[in-house]
Amino acid sequence: MKKKLLTVLLAVVMVFGVFGLTACGGSNADEDYNYYGIKYEIEDEVKIQALTFQGIYKMFTTAGNFVVYVATEGANGAKAADFQAVNKLANDWGITIYHFNPELSGGYAANNTNAVSTNIIKELDATGAASQLKTVQDTLTAISKVEATTWSDNSIIAITGAESAVSGGKISYKGKISATNTVADGAKSIAAIATKNPSYGAYTEAARDIPYIPEAYNTTNINTMNLFGDARLHMYNDDNGVDALLDEKEDVFVTVANYAMFAHLMDYNEGYFPVFFGGTWCGNTQAIVKATNQIAKDYGCTKIYFFDPRLEDGTKIDAVSSSTTWSMEQYEIDNFNAMETLAFANEALAKAVAANKTAAEVAVEAAEAAVEAAEAAVEAAEEALEAAKEADPVDETAVEAAEEDLEAAEEALSDAEEVLADAKADLKLFTDVEDAEKGVYNAQYHGGYTTSYSVVENSAYLASSLNTRTADGKGTSYNFNFLYGKFLKDYLNTYKSEWNIQNADGTERFIEITVDGAKTNFTRMCVPNIMMFNGEEEGKAELVALAEAEYTYANVNVEGNAQQIAWTEAVKKVFDANPYLTYVPVVVAEEAPAADAGASAGGSSAPAAGGGDAC
Repeated sequence: MKKKLLTVLLAVVMVFGVFGLTACGGSNADEDYNYYGIKYEIEDEVKIQALTFQGIYKMFTTAGNFVVYVATEGANGAKAADFQAVNKLANDWGITIYHFNPELSGGYAANNTNAVSTNIIKELDATGAASQLKTVQDTLTAISKVEATTWSDNSIIAITGAESAVSGGKISYKGKISATNTVADGAKSIAAIATKNPSYGAYTEAARDIPYIPEAYNTTNINTMNLFGDARLHMYNDDNGVDALLDEKEDVFVTVANYAMFAHLMDYNEGYFPVFFGGTWCGNTQAIVKATNQIAKDYGCTKIYFFDPRLEDGTKIDAVSSSTTWSMEQYEIDNFNAMETLAFANEALAKAVAANKTAAEVAVEAAEAAVEAAEAAVEAAEEALEAAKEADPVDETAVEAAEEDLEAAEEALSDAEEVLADAKADLKLFTDVEDAEKGVYNAQYHGGYTTSYSVVENSAYLASSLNTRTADGKGTSYNFNFLYGKFLKDYLNTYKSEWNIQNADGTERFIEITVDGAKTNFTRMCVPNIMMFNGEEEGKAELVALAEAEYTYANVNVEGNAQQIAWTEAVKKVFDANPYLTYVPVVVAEEAPAADAGASAGGSSAPAAGGGDAC
């Protein structure tokens, strides 16, 4: 399966011998992995990027112009020649073309008897579990203003996006499809949103044979979409808002859109590679994604594959405005993720708590010593005041000075007692957390973040429709749980969540899924988490390290905070499992202060207009 790396190694051995190979050192083959480049044998620069459902949603609801290749994959889908043609089009026109697979699972496990189509441009049953997917299909219709079932597969579409209006909790979508064309005529879609270049003399309406050549257009108004610029992820300055979606990417995240892409990553990536599981809808992902990005840069890691286990990305939970009233229950597709109030900390957090407890103990001792010293100072000041009052004759100035000294000493004692009280409170807090008293962590240390995301717990629903087909074979049931179970069975059979292992009643937390004809208990995934895989051996990549997290943004991004320390240490262990990475913290150079006016002969300096912190 992984023949390329083996061929390269054999060639090196033949030329240099075994010792020469060792001396040469190595590089991580993951740097050469590109889903589209490898799967579709694209030799030129790959300018196709994967687009999730949330991505296409954002394109319609963000001001900008975008080019999208709509194409299902698999035996009956787009062929290598199609992707090669699309990539050539992107290179010729100097733009990025986004691939949206309307089969949200990517066709993963399509031949399994439990699998049903997740293609949202096909007719869907509006009853039973399939109605959940119908909601996503209806959303596609609403944002594009074109019936989803009439979307053309294997087509190039031009999207003119626009910020949507919200009134009374109802959204009016302003974006539109500006053009739809076949791959062969894809240039027409690009030309529909590009700016015509009037200075190109050879371009005339009469030139019917070459009316859509790149030289006739300026494509700088065609945008790229940075999903990690979503303000909820705090990747850039939060005040950038929607604009950050169109900013240049300054992160290392690579979108994995569906399970089929994930399977390809596991089968064909020949190096070590990290995968981050999370989503913009997840509060805990929002907390750690920026910190994870920075740690990756410190290690020289240029790629973290980002996979959202909710294949519709929780879209419309947040809608487009905080004034909307969409409920999670209304739009949430049943999925395997369970993120509930935790009962105890993981190993990394426990160590951080212990370290902070030790620091708190030291602080208490120091504060107690400070109080004792302040008490002694107060006692000395009292004695000095008494002596001044008993002097014969009495020096009023000396008495006044002694009273001021006593007042200052008492104030210092009050301050010392307050510091001691805070230190003792911190010590009690870390002691309580270390003792894993349920509720203390969430209510105090965790900043009060107790929002829960959980799997639908309707037993009748699960019993009647999970992983089943109707007698007519049309498969009215639809559930991401099967995909999750199938993927775990095929690729992650060693995975077990360290956080989601216990229910409130103390029983072990599993989700029962029928996979390949057998009912199996799978652990519920904790999102967010980051895993490191080793793909150097033949066959499927192996899970070699894992870190899970449930933190708040404010705490993870406060230097020295226990949560910040915990996540940093946890994710460093994951990166340390990659032998090609070395931890060398990136030092961000501070901007030199502006020179005083006249500091240089005949010159002056002034701050640049609109200056501020760079994002």
